Amino acid sequence: ILLTAFGTLDFILFPNRDFDIFLVKVEAPSDSRIEHTQTISSRYETFLLNLPADELLSVVTNVGLKTANLGLVEGGYEYGSNFAQTKVRLIDYQERKRDGEEILASVRKMLDRLENPHFFRLDKEMAGPPVGKAVAVRVTGDEFQILRTISQKVSEELHKITGVKDIEDDFLPGKSEIKVLVDEDRAALYKLDVESVAMAIQYAYKGGVATEFKDKNDEIDVVVKFNEKFRNDLYRVLDLKIPNAEGYMIPLKNVATIERTSGYAKIRRYDQKRVITVTANIESGVNNSRDVNNEVKKRMELFMDQYPGYSLMYGGEYEDTQKSMRSLGEAFILALFLIYMIIASTFKSFIQPFMLMFTIPLAIMGVFIGLIVTRTPMGMMSFLGIIALTGIVVNDSIVLIDFINRRIAEGGDRIEAVIDASKTRLRPILLTSITTIFGLMPLALGIFGKERMLTPMAISIAWGLTFSSTLTLLLIPCLYTIFDDIKTRLWKRHS
Repeated sequence: ILLTAFGTLDFILFPNRDFDIFLVKVEAPSDSRIEHTQTISSRYETFLLNLPADELLSVVTNVGLKTANLGLVEGGYEYGSNFAQTKVRLIDYQERKRDGEEILASVRKMLDRLENPHFFRLDKEMAGPPVGKAVAVRVTGDEFQILRTISQKVSEELHKITGVKDIEDDFLPGKSEIKVLVDEDRAALYKLDVESVAMAIQYAYKGGVATEFKDKNDEIDVVVKFNEKFRNDLYRVLDLKIPNAEGYMIPLKNVATIERTSGYAKIRRYDQKRVITVTANIESGVNNSRDVNNEVKKRMELFMDQYPGYSLMYGGEYEDTQKSMRSLGEAFILALFLIYMIIASTFKSFIQPFMLMFTIPLAIMGVFIGLIVTRTPMGMMSFLGIIALTGIVVNDSIVLIDFINRRIAEGGDRIEAVIDASKTRLRPILLTSITTIFGLMPLALGIFGKERMLTPMAISIAWGLTFSSTLTLLLIPCLYTIFDDIKTRLWKRHS
């Protein structure tokens, strides 16, 4: 039952919280001038300013920068004439009619109608603990061309998965570059070397100090370089004439060729390897990080066989979830061990603690049923609720077992002691559990407003305690009798 229930639950590390701030990021082609980027940002800024007055607090646009996407969480800034970013601050979510996701959906529809919707990305600024992107796939290897091929394939596969949106990568193409490729053998025939060619090109395009003249007490450099119309013509560089060792002027085209390339604005590394990180958000209620990452793994498995030495690493929320699950699992095992040791030392028995701890699976079953009924995904707070439950639910069993042990120690019959304990301790057990459950109900049901961060924990404890308290009154007396019968038979056989 537990495994079936767990398989039907979605897993979200932290619950979807509403937000009051979101970012609209623009990334135009790398050679865009800042005026062009500003024109793009002004087009959508008009729409943002027309959001309802009871939703919008402020709109601030910065042209020339955007928040850097580190694949895990947002951090730092990236600068460039092709970047722009608008920070939209909303009225507090408790005072709005629409939640943040609805507003974001309307903004996304507007951006899709613009000429180049692929220029735009939306990101939410969430309160609470920092969590990585729902999807963050790191592509690692040596050659950027292959990394780009793989990262583009990852993006294509993500586009095919339902509920995935805002897909982007952190690869930043640099500005266009012109490479001058000098044929050293031909240059040697003309008595030229690479250093002389490089110096001549630098003087032609960047300029060099030819002489100085004095203006009163000031010395002013005279800089000589190509006329601007020649500097803007790519192929005029080949007409540049360079003096060789004998004083003859040799045209550059005799010893070199040129090619246009694109450089890299930034080279990122992970574990000393070059990396491109593909990130995406997931539409709430449509899909979840675990399923999307597992689907990408399946789809990319055969494709990655073509590129030995290159690998995919799954980070962001998926990686955070794996780490959290491991640490919570360790905490759960430690809690069980400590509970066992305390109960064993109290009752001076190695068997009775196992009876008491049978209530823990009952509590976990109640948690899963509660999450399914309330349509709440499993997450960090739900697991913390389960760990808390391990210490809470055994209390009822301790009260029951202790009463039975005392009656038997006083010389009472075992069956009568079990029946008497069930009758006598029924009211105290129910009262202590009911007061706790009713105390958690306002938070679990959101009667006075939902606190999305704490509600999953309240649901876990309330439902787990309800099931365990009810079934404890039935299960523990039966288990006590069964274990005592087994112990008696083993003792007789040993005798």
